[in-house]
Amino acid sequence: MSHHPRLPTKGAVAVGARPYIFALAMALLVLGGIAVASAALQREIGYFTRDPAQTTGEHFYLGILSNLGACVWMFGSAAGLLTWASEDQLHVRSPWLHAGLITFFMGSDDLFLLHEAVWPNVLFLLSENVVAALYLLAIAVFYVMHRSFVRRFGGLIAVPLAVGFWSASKVVDLAWDLQSLLLEDGAKFLGTVTWCTFLICAAIAEPRLRRIDQQRATAVEP
Repeated sequence: MSHHPRLPTKGAVAVGARPYIFALAMALLVLGGIAVASAALQREIGYFTRDPAQTTGEHFYLGILSNLGACVWMFGSAAGLLTWASEDQLHVRSPWLHAGLITFFMGSDDLFLLHEAVWPNVLFLLSENVVAALYLLAIAVFYVMHRSFVRRFGGLIAVPLAVGFWSASKVVDLAWDLQSLLLEDGAKFLGTVTWCTFLICAAIAEPRLRRIDQQRATAVEP
């Protein structure tokens, strides 16, 4: 006898209030943290809530490449984590979960400059170069551990290419001065786009491939 996921009855609400309660609670927690930080650091609230371009009085395109990179990071992370959440059975060893988490942490690090200001001073005194090496190691472990997943979605070239761009960015950072910022930041951006494009395209293809796998499994049943 085959077992199928239990579907909501007609007219029933598929999503209850809990996700909204959780999300709003987290949002209120963030706002409370900002209020505490504002008082503790003696900074105006706008210092924490407003866009850097507004705070500094600069043009809207201040840091535009960094902002675009953050958007790409979050798109890639969402593609991985939402695809994992849509699976029939959630496994902690799922490549979707691992890819989504790696992308989320790398994107958060890039967005908040954790590798420059937080990890070296807070987390085991890790230097910026050590943090970068750990991220590349995580990608390498993912590539080896989930090689069939990478091959299934055409990432055998895309993933090493992304690592190559990130490595080139770090080499430029170490070897050249500020005049090479376009090379450094450009290579990092290209690596981010390559990696996240792999995840987004894989997430788009996953439902179709899942249906094909189910059809094949049904065809071979006696």
